[in-house]
Amino acid sequence: MHKPVNKKALFLILSVFSGIIILLSAGIAGKVINLNRTSILKSLTVLNLNDNTVNIPLNQRDTTIIIVFNFECEFCNLELNELISNYELFKNFRIFLLSVQPVDDLARASEKYKLDQYPGIHLFRMSEETAEDPVFSVPTPSLFVYDPGGRLIVSRKGYAAPLKMIRDLRHEKNK
Repeated sequence: MHKPVNKKALFLILSVFSGIIILLSAGIAGKVINLNRTSILKSLTVLNLNDNTVNIPLNQRDTTIIIVFNFECEFCNLELNELISNYELFKNFRIFLLSVQPVDDLARASEKYKLDQYPGIHLFRMSEETAEDPVFSVPTPSLFVYDPGGRLIVSRKGYAAPLKMIRDLRHEKNK
């Protein structure tokens, strides 16, 4: 015959095991958040539309928004349209659109969106030879915001609504 299972002992073991997993998960999540909050990027190396290497310092007086972008991505285009429509809210930021697409595609997209009418928005190309992590190895769209000291203050992978982002940035400044 089967020995009866001690339900109290089984419950206790499962509770302890679940607690350990929750604590480990919280510790790992905390470390990831802390790593992101302490990430400092002093400069970014990219290519301009003439395929010349450009070094962009991030420790400037303005907050920098970096959007890793692909003009064939529906969410990327939605994000850019919202950003341009609300440009007045972002005119005090330096905004860099980065893409791995060919220069010709980027030039066409720049004309389509009339990016030359927005002095705070800059379009650059990334390549494996020049781009740094965490920017190069992310899906599109991805967004990174660096404070004037080059400290990462916001990081989002996937669609980031520009109006929500500006609220988050205002909240971050008030911390």
